[in-house]
Amino acid sequence: MNWLEAFILGIIHGLTEFSPR
Repeated sequence: MNWLEAFILGIIHGLTEFSPR
């Protein structure tokens, strides 16, 4: 797994967690 992939996944995870959906 590339560090960039992990970075993007982290951001998406944070956004999804912040969102109610």
